[in-house]
Amino acid sequence: MTVKSFPPDEFLNLAERMVYLKNILDDEALIRTVMNRCYYAVFLVFREKLGLPENTTHRRVYEEVKRKNIKLAGYLDILWVYRRGADYYLHSPVVLRGWAITHRVSFELDKAERCIDIAQRALSEAI
Repeated sequence: MTVKSFPPDEFLNLAERMVYLKNILDDEALIRTVMNRCYYAVFLVFREKLGLPENTTHRRVYEEVKRKNIKLAGYLDILWVYRRGADYYLHSPVVLRGWAITHRVSFELDKAERCIDIAQRALSEAI
C-alpha cells in the first residue's frame, strides 16, 4: 500500500476559493471556515517543515517557530486567534488572547481576506 501525503497548503487554496464564493453569497459560515483553513494550512506546513510528529501540540509548534523566526510566529499566533474565534465563539466581535497577542475578532469578508493575506505571507516566508 502506498502512503499518500496531503499537501497542507491546499487548505489555503480552498480558503481563497471560498472567499471568492463569499463575494457572491452572504454566508458567515464560509468566512469562519476560511479562517480555520488558513490557520491549518500554515500550522501544518510549519509542523512539517520543523519535522515534528503529527501529535505535536499547537503551542509546541508555535514555540518552535518562535525560536527560529519571531515574525512567522506572529503570523501563526494571529491566525490561531482567528481560528479559535471562528470555531468556538458564536457571537461577534469577540476579544481573544493568543500566545503573544490579544485581538478583536469579527467575522466579515475583510477579516477572511486578511487571514488569507497573512497565510500567504507566512507560507512564502516559511522556515
